[in-house]
Amino acid sequence: SRSHSPSRSRPPDPALPIPPSRSHSPSRSRPPDPAHLQAASRLSSPPTLDDARLLPVAILGLVVNLVGLLCFHEHHAHAGSDGCGGACERAHADAKSPAGGENMRGVFLHVVADLMGSIGALISSVLSRWLGWKRADPICSLLIALVVGVSAVPLLRSSATLLLLPTPPELRDQMWLSRVTALPKVRRVSDVHIWLHTRAHAVGTLKVVAAEGADEARLASEVAAVLSRLGVHDATVQVDIERLGDGEHGGEQACSIDVEMLDGMSNS
Repeated sequence: SRSHSPSRSRPPDPALPIPPSRSHSPSRSRPPDPAHLQAASRLSSPPTLDDARLLPVAILGLVVNLVGLLCFHEHHAHAGSDGCGGACERAHADAKSPAGGENMRGVFLHVVADLMGSIGALISSVLSRWLGWKRADPICSLLIALVVGVSAVPLLRSSATLLLLPTPPELRDQMWLSRVTALPKVRRVSDVHIWLHTRAHAVGTLKVVAAEGADEARLASEVAAVLSRLGVHDATVQVDIERLGDGEHGGEQACSIDVEMLDGMSNS
């Protein structure tokens, strides 16, 4: 009788796809929880801190954040210094004003938050190492998260308001237009658009229809003086000269004049 040799297994065909193994499927990484949730979980079961390394790292972070705060203060104090003119002076003046710039406020809050984090790590490491109080770390984390969140609410509110380009509150009733219409040679005012570019800087455009024979440059300067007294220092005034006898309301000759440009010419 013939002896049956054991069957040899055929090698896998490289053209056929190999099904993925379920046992070696990569696990999806879970995003980390927010800082306040992590602090709350550590409050119930405080972890063991490596105080030998945490304390020097906290001191080093405190020094670095203090240096960053001093650098921010030096850059902030640069406003109005020599060698910075034009738009640079206006940007620094807006950042140094009581209202301040939104970007500078955000940078300041970021630096202060880092500084508070270093101080909290230093306090928690000292309390944990010498007093054995393990819950100091989550308590400091909760306090820092609370302070940073509360301090960021006004910045978010003011930034959202500026994105909507609001009209300054003192100019919303448009009673100030009577000051412009009371100027000589002014017939009417239209297409008025005034909004806040920053919290301390208002921008505006308007169209003034003047009688025939009016001086466009002089009239624009007078309108600029009225707007400047109202707090609008950057405006574009379009002066239209009304010509009688061309239709019901007369023809109009447009002349667009930048108030800021006129102010610079008059100052020079």
